[in-house]
Amino acid sequence: MRTILKWLVTMICLLAYFSLGQTKASASRIIEVKNEDSLQSVINSAPPFSVITLPKGVFKENLKITKPLTLKGKKGAVLDGGLREDVLKIQASDVTIDGIHIRNSGKKNKNAGIHVISSSNITIQNVSLSNIFYGIYCESSSHIKILNNRLTGLDEHFSKRGNGIHLQECSKVDVFSNHIHSVQDGVYFDKSEDIKVEKNQMTDSRYALHFMFSKNIQAVSNIMSHNINGLMVMDSRDLSFIHNEMNHHFHFRGYGALLYDSSNILVKQNRILHNSTGLALESVTNVKTNGNLISSNQVGLELKGANGQNEFTENNFVGNIVSSKISNGIVRLDNGEIGNYWDDDSSLDLNGDGTGETPYKAGTLYDRLVRKYPYWQFYFESPAIKLLTKAESMFPSLSSSLVFDEKPATIPFQIWSREQNRDNTKNLWFFLTGCLLLMKSLLFIMVFGRNQTK
Repeated sequence: MRTILKWLVTMICLLAYFSLGQTKASASRIIEVKNEDSLQSVINSAPPFSVITLPKGVFKENLKITKPLTLKGKKGAVLDGGLREDVLKIQASDVTIDGIHIRNSGKKNKNAGIHVISSSNITIQNVSLSNIFYGIYCESSSHIKILNNRLTGLDEHFSKRGNGIHLQECSKVDVFSNHIHSVQDGVYFDKSEDIKVEKNQMTDSRYALHFMFSKNIQAVSNIMSHNINGLMVMDSRDLSFIHNEMNHHFHFRGYGALLYDSSNILVKQNRILHNSTGLALESVTNVKTNGNLISSNQVGLELKGANGQNEFTENNFVGNIVSSKISNGIVRLDNGEIGNYWDDDSSLDLNGDGTGETPYKAGTLYDRLVRKYPYWQFYFESPAIKLLTKAESMFPSLSSSLVFDEKPATIPFQIWSREQNRDNTKNLWFFLTGCLLLMKSLLFIMVFGRNQTK
């Protein structure tokens, strides 16, 4: 009897599910918009879950969507906001925007190309946004996918632009494969959480990724180039930065990555190249920095404020003008078993284990003099400073450094690179192609052999 009841309940649930799906599907319909149509009127009259298709042409309207639907543009479909307010405002769940060129938003307050308010299950993909104040502004929303879009801001100083993607009090957001150019901040996280940011490119802006009061965010395989800062992290926690590239931030206050007053951060296998300062930590705790290439910066590593419980292992500091710049405090730059590679370390490996016999001391008396008397920078690499540095290394009692690597590596670590990743992908394809050819050959032999036996 119980088995029969369970069977009946299951059947009823399945029927209800499929009937709901059929109702939703029947409510959906494809609506082809004509160039002379009022797009807002079409949206207002469309049933929920409709797919509204825009033809090639320019629609000069400021739209509002308040029901679930899909707005899809054919090649050449343009939505022009006329430099007024939001070009497209979304205040409904289950909305998809696909393949439209959106341009000319207003230039004040929160005016955006796309403004999402108190919504969920939103997808914005294959959209091009240009001459917009904010690109995509999402507030008090969740379950958002922002995929494969191109955003270009105003031709103004960055202080007069909005952000490319602005997430305010949002959660469960995927930001993948977007190209963001000439905005204030590429992606701005404000009190947001549970976000993945992958394979985006951010250039010619103030900060590429800017974190404020946010948590549980992963940034993977992004390229941040020619901004003022790559990463700007403030008052945030539980973040991970893996396989990113931060390069050419050569503003006088430019950083590849600046972590401030934050905690529980993983910085792993990134390439931090050609910046005024590569990596800077200020008043942070529990930051694990592992397997990064920090190279060709004016300053490789800068530590300021009261940092604590941080760990540095298997990083390569190569070709930086100054490897490290330390303000104060006692900091250990290894985990007791393995340290980092410093190209200005003169320690010898006498037993062949790959580790120097004497600790590497980060920061010098000259660094402290420059901070106190900035004009000392004019004596950089002068014979007097070289003599002072040599004396400091020979007589440790002269050193003011309390930052050291007890396990300095004498040869660089092998670090992940994009070129290596591409090579691995090619090798995988070669392997799969070889397997396929082998299977075809075996199949041919089997068929040929059967025909011969007949």
